[in-house]
Amino acid sequence: MEDALLVLESVRPRIEEYWDINVRLPQNDVDINLSFPIPYDEAVRKVAISGGGARGDTLLYVMLNAGVADASPSDGAFGLQATPHPDGHLT
Repeated sequence: MEDALLVLESVRPRIEEYWDINVRLPQNDVDINLSFPIPYDEAVRKVAISGGGARGDTLLYVMLNAGVADASPSDGAFGLQATPHPDGHLT
């Protein structure tokens, strides 16, 4: 699990920088040149961005390998959600 948290924290600044430059959130991996080897390590199976929600938010998610933290492949994902705040910053 610690590996997955480190991955999330390493990508978060790239999302913030993209926001600062483009005044919109990245909608996919290509927007911030996100690329990790697959699988990333023993715990992390995949790292990706999903964007374009109704609120214009972006989800950076990490999918865990089966057996990590009692997570099965179907529900073994968690992430960080970035949402534009009306005042112009991200939450």
